[in-house]
Amino acid sequence: MCGRIALNVNPLVVNQRTGLRDWVGQERYRASTNVAPTRYQPVVVARQQLALLPSDPAPGLAEHQHQHHHQDAPVSPAARQSPAKLAAPAPPGTDPDVDPSACPPLFAPAEQDAYLLYSMKWGLVTTSALKRGGPQPINARDDSLRDRDPKAMFAPLRHRHRCVVIAQGFFEWVREGKSRHAYYVHRTDRQFLAMAGLFTSAQAHPGAPWIHSFTVVTCENAPSLSFLHDRMPVLLDAAGIRTWLDPSRNAWDKDLEALLVSQDNGLECFEVDPRVGKAGVEDPAFLVPYAKPAPTVPPLLRMFAAASSKAQSAHASTSTLKRHGGGDADEPRRDLPKRARRSPPPSPPRPAPPSPARELARGAPLGPAAVDDASESDSDSVYVVVEYEDADAGGLTGA
Repeated sequence: MCGRIALNVNPLVVNQRTGLRDWVGQERYRASTNVAPTRYQPVVVARQQLALLPSDPAPGLAEHQHQHHHQDAPVSPAARQSPAKLAAPAPPGTDPDVDPSACPPLFAPAEQDAYLLYSMKWGLVTTSALKRGGPQPINARDDSLRDRDPKAMFAPLRHRHRCVVIAQGFFEWVREGKSRHAYYVHRTDRQFLAMAGLFTSAQAHPGAPWIHSFTVVTCENAPSLSFLHDRMPVLLDAAGIRTWLDPSRNAWDKDLEALLVSQDNGLECFEVDPRVGKAGVEDPAFLVPYAKPAPTVPPLLRMFAAASSKAQSAHASTSTLKRHGGGDADEPRRDLPKRARRSPPPSPPRPAPPSPARELARGAPLGPAAVDDASESDSDSVYVVVEYEDADAGGLTGA
């Protein structure tokens, strides 16, 4: 499968790397490290195939298409300049590792008049899909092209509507448990990948703008990349590009079918930042090996971890001092258990107040209240025997 590609170079570098000077719809192209379906990307078509692309009513585009319907049509002097003279430093945001002089272009200067670049929408848009809704496939399986059924979806396109999709590389994802890891596949010589594709044109109703779209042809994956996915784009070499784009082949044949094989020669694969899985996110780091960040710890757990580490360090230092008999005498011994709190000594018992009975025994005078208190006292009661002489009885009477 091919669901995400990268082409993060400016249009002049595209001209240099392909060796093609003419580009229809260049204003729709945007350099990106994360190209998702529905984006407009440059594809290579044979100049004779322009007759298969209806004129777009957009100003300036129809004139450019009509200008190249015939090879003898006049071309402006600026367009006749060689790609080397059009070279300019890449603007900020493009891939600085792409050196236009690192490898030869895909097409020789003598082939300038045979091929050109065309910006098309990724995801095959048919007239029926515009009118009634339906799938807009971003990939076309190789077995669907081999199918002899004339009613197959891609059967009408394989005969004459063939194109080459260019990209720096493509992305695939590997699922491990609940996580997904993104991988980037590209050529080690930094040259563009040339992927086999099919294109078509459609409009919602007569007079509406034409939508030119493409899909990428896929095949069974190469053994070295099978861990990524069971399918990969059909990659074409120099000879395969010219066979696939040959306008004289108006019917599907065995030579075209022989190109639908996997190739992994000169390819490199490495894991990249998983943020590339989100469409719209741009970062040059998506095209270089991924440096996994250290796991983050929540602030609260980090605080408890620091306190625990500090306590363990203090305990270890005091234990060392205890073993060696060192340390400050005034410093509390933190490694010793806390002493139990001592309760205050009990207060001595308070003396009991003097009892009226005892006061009476000592001969102290008693008042009425004291007598009442003496009668009510139990623990301190003293029985007193008073002897007095009864004059009438003539003897002693005890009370």
